[in-house]
Amino acid sequence: MRSWWRRLVGSWRLMAAALRSRDDDSDILEEMRFHLEMSANKRVALGADPDAARRAAVVAFGGVARWQEAARDEMRSNALESVVRDVRYALRGIAHNPAFSITAIVTVALGLAASGTAFTMVDSLFLRPLPVREGSRYVRVAFRRPDGGSRPVGLPAVELLRRRVPAFDAVIAEEETDIIQVRVGNLVSQRFGAFVSANEWSTLGLHPVVGRFFSAQEDSVPDRDAVGVISAGYWHTQFGGDPRVIGQHVRVGARDVEIIGVAGEGYQGTNVGGAPIDIWLPFMMAGIKSFSCVNVAPCPAGNALARLAPGATISMARAQVRPLGRALSALAFGDDSVRAVDATPALGIAGRHEYSALARLLSAAAVVMLLIACANLSALLIGRGVAREREMALRVSLGAGRGRLVRQLLTEGLIIGVAGGALGALIAAGAARGLMGFFASDDEGFVHFFDLSLDWRVVAFMAAVSVLAAVAFSVLPAFTVSRVDPIAILKRGAGAAPRTRLRLTLTAAQVALATALLSASGLLARSYDALLRGQRFDARHVALLRIRPDLAGMPPEKAATELQQIVERLRGVPGVRAVAYRKCCGLLWDQTPGDDPVGLGTTDTAALAQVQFVSPGFFAALGIPLRTGREFAAADRAGALPVAVVSETLARRLWGGAAATAVGRPVRADSVVARVIGVVPDYEVRTSVERAAPALFLPYLQHATEGDGDTRLAVRVDGDPAHAIPMLRDAIAKVDPAMLVTESMPMREQVDARFVQLRLGNAVFTAAGGLSLILCCVGLAGVIAFLVARHTREIGVRVALGATSSLVVRHFLMAAARPVVIGALVGLAVALGTSRLLGAWLIGVSARDALSLGMACAAVAASAMLASYVPARRAAHVDPATALRAD
Repeated sequence: MRSWWRRLVGSWRLMAAALRSRDDDSDILEEMRFHLEMSANKRVALGADPDAARRAAVVAFGGVARWQEAARDEMRSNALESVVRDVRYALRGIAHNPAFSITAIVTVALGLAASGTAFTMVDSLFLRPLPVREGSRYVRVAFRRPDGGSRPVGLPAVELLRRRVPAFDAVIAEEETDIIQVRVGNLVSQRFGAFVSANEWSTLGLHPVVGRFFSAQEDSVPDRDAVGVISAGYWHTQFGGDPRVIGQHVRVGARDVEIIGVAGEGYQGTNVGGAPIDIWLPFMMAGIKSFSCVNVAPCPAGNALARLAPGATISMARAQVRPLGRALSALAFGDDSVRAVDATPALGIAGRHEYSALARLLSAAAVVMLLIACANLSALLIGRGVAREREMALRVSLGAGRGRLVRQLLTEGLIIGVAGGALGALIAAGAARGLMGFFASDDEGFVHFFDLSLDWRVVAFMAAVSVLAAVAFSVLPAFTVSRVDPIAILKRGAGAAPRTRLRLTLTAAQVALATALLSASGLLARSYDALLRGQRFDARHVALLRIRPDLAGMPPEKAATELQQIVERLRGVPGVRAVAYRKCCGLLWDQTPGDDPVGLGTTDTAALAQVQFVSPGFFAALGIPLRTGREFAAADRAGALPVAVVSETLARRLWGGAAATAVGRPVRADSVVARVIGVVPDYEVRTSVERAAPALFLPYLQHATEGDGDTRLAVRVDGDPAHAIPMLRDAIAKVDPAMLVTESMPMREQVDARFVQLRLGNAVFTAAGGLSLILCCVGLAGVIAFLVARHTREIGVRVALGATSSLVVRHFLMAAARPVVIGALVGLAVALGTSRLLGAWLIGVSARDALSLGMACAAVAASAMLASYVPARRAAHVDPATALRAD
């Protein structure tokens, strides 16, 4: 029984071993069978019975399974020791060649840093869940716009979603307040707030630092419970982190709000990429910001953030939400038209479609940089491998197999890849912080919060890319170098031509990619230059300020009177040359295309345009030239003949022909019929693929009472406008200390912030183009140095036969010129083929701008030939006697 059990266990172990590693186990069994047969044959030779001899041999052997396990353990130990030896040998080789090692590691680091930085941004903009407990379970429900954006579904729709969508176990209503005026004692400041439903805190799993969050009862009756929760940052800066803040009152607009709690450290709201929230109020208190539709329908105010129920998926939520389009439209807009509604994962930044082009552009630059780095690394490894041909030949002649050589070279490539990946991660972390500087504030000067730190996804991505790049681009050099002919190599009859052609091909690819990057860099740089030059306006020496009497509840009549007093006071400030203002929105652009109907003085609508209310001297203060006619004067006020100024595009759409023909014609906007007194160019900054927006300008003084009190001031000064802003704010305070001055900045900063994507793209492509050019030159110099080393004997013979130094240099420069010319032409073709990708970024320059493309090709060609000249010049100084004697 016991013997049977042993045989059964032994058979099972043998079967399991066979399943684990059939090849290794078959070799082991074959070796054991050979030893058993030899032992049995010895016993038969001594006269034993064959069957008895075999049984005695098995007994003496002591069991097949035991020796099989011992052999397997020995094989594992040998494999581990072999790996350790490979790593030690690779480290010694890297240490003995510091120039090669540093170059290779830095090459990998630059490529991985570019891809890691781009992925960090893509991760932050598109992939990261909300920074709350179980953030991946949340979805946003909104109406889809044709342009890819979204619109809120409204507060009444939140209740419908709670009842009709079983895939949601909670739905939160949110609405950001934009700017609110908050008064603490005598100190008035501008803050961002949010109206949220009472279930937000419990749903998101948030806990207050001190105090409590508001209850459902405090969010049930409009305008009854004026309570609020402040952020930890506001608590520290305004109240010094005093726990006795609970129960204190702050004045928000015209209401006193009791502070009942402080949110957790670091929580700034659910709208990642927006302005940090300083105070949260119950949604029923939204009347503070005139959201009068809080408890009625239709009401479009209110974003819906839902949490998926356990076991529910985003597909289930979409299937249940989409059929509710008609019902949700009725609640939000009061009609029965069907609007597309969707549920999307709450990942990254809400409204992140605005960043899609930027993410694609940065990703393209990162991919190109990574390809250049990999091509350079491959060329480096091939060159080093060829330099070690004699070593490889000796190892092959001593019995080393091809697999052993490949494994050794792969080990070296992996070590370089891992070291480069670690360095690249450090560079990417610093670059990500640099990116944050571009997005830290918007064109109004408000700070936004972006999380561009390296999280586990970015780290895993960079680790995977570093390993894959090292393996993928070490395989080709490893197999190339391992295919050596020991006899030919040891006789120094090297067949290096194929490897030379491979390195030249890789060099040409690097030149092509570098040319494409530099072309994009040149186009973006020229666009940014055109933006700063302001061909149709002059942003230099202009300070911007925004006054908000509406936040203090000031009547329009009083606001208009104080505005005129402020203008007069500002004109008296030393160094002020001109003062102008505009109602609402940016001075040089609107946030949306024009959608106001404009007619020809009749009831018929002839065009859609931006209707803007501006002050006298507005165009002169901003350096906007008049094509014809005049601009507004102080006499163009209420009671005077209604007048207007039109842009060239609007003049062409309404009347056609020359701009001069528009002067004196009637134009209608809403119920106002005005006479055109001037025509200005389309000064708004537009990209090469955007059409100019028609604009109609009306005198602010004729329509002052129609304003909402939100006014932008432009003050042209002598010298630096940043130094003049404190004096300008003091002058406004002397008119009315309660007047809230919000955004104030030099106009140059607003232009920079407005076109942050162009600035960032320009910076990224300039850096990528410069680094790619450096890598390209290093690679080409390495190829020429390799050619010089491989042809030392030939150079010695030529010099001995009378070849001059200039002839030798020319020979190697011609060898370098071929991949440079081919690569530059291919890169130029790639740049032209992908030019449409840059169309939405270019201002004042075509995507096929000959100057930018030509300068890119010239820079690559000149730098590459200069990098080739150094090793070529070294070849001209080869001593013929030394070269021939070395052979």
